[in-house]
Amino acid sequence: MKLYLVRHAIAYDHGDPAFPNDDDRTLTPRGARRFRQAAAGLLEVAPPPAVILTSPLPRAAQTAAILQETIGNATRTVVCEALRPGGAFDAVLRSVSEQVDASGPVDEAANPALHRGVALVGHQPSLGLLGAWLLQGDDARFMLALKKGGVALLSFDGLPAPGQGELAWLLPPRILRALAAS
Repeated sequence: MKLYLVRHAIAYDHGDPAFPNDDDRTLTPRGARRFRQAAAGLLEVAPPPAVILTSPLPRAAQTAAILQETIGNATRTVVCEALRPGGAFDAVLRSVSEQVDASGPVDEAANPALHRGVALVGHQPSLGLLGAWLLQGDDARFMLALKKGGVALLSFDGLPAPGQGELAWLLPPRILRALAAS
């Protein structure tokens, strides 16, 4: 199974007086525009994920909406509370499993989520730590460095589990945008 880790695009700065509650920060117009290009570039290197799980915070939900818009009806988006900053990794995996169960039989050829994968749209450092945990398990002593609007692809034999993933690639947004332009 493929798991895409997508860091939300460029948002207004932490501490911006327009957003006294940090949870309310949204994407900047430039961030939204640049992520549209990055999402198009993602489709140049990978099939569209069957499901997008997103943090409920506006900056992540807006990023997921742009990805959904770019992909079209072949994908659906679901809010995942565990993708909030500091969310529980095992709860994220339960949400992924629920989406696999909801999309059909546990057979990669017949199940869209197993065949095309699931995208997780969230926040640093949580997303990078989740990626490390999926690659190295509880012994992970690093985090994946995801730039805003960047994407990493982790591959698994079957459902994602801690320490069972393999990093296929990690692309910063500038590379994704360049892929869309070519």
